[in-house]
Amino acid sequence: ALCRRHQQRGDLLRFDHERAELVIQIPAARHMPDGARKGAVQRRADALREVRLPTLVMHGDRDTLIDQIGGRRTAELIPGARFELIEGMGHDYPPQLWQRWVDLVVDFVEGRPA
Repeated sequence: ALCRRHQQRGDLLRFDHERAELVIQIPAARHMPDGARKGAVQRRADALREVRLPTLVMHGDRDTLIDQIGGRRTAELIPGARFELIEGMGHDYPPQLWQRWVDLVVDFVEGRPA
């Protein structure tokens, strides 16, 4: 619905696949040598600073794969992004938290504060 609304207004939403790949793959940088890691992290930060779409970053407080600091930093780097820490969620979306997840997305899309 949100994308359809942009299309109706005549906005062009261009998806940069290379930039998306960079943003997605950089968390693996922890396995790189120091010099390569620093460069990868900087490129990811630069890419996130260029995001110009409303962004909601949701992170679980029980995520053992990526510390919540990573989610917070992602939100800090994206201009105007909102960060939400979801209690009881790890790096997955367990059914008991689906309604909380959906409520956050709906509130965000409709412009309501959390």
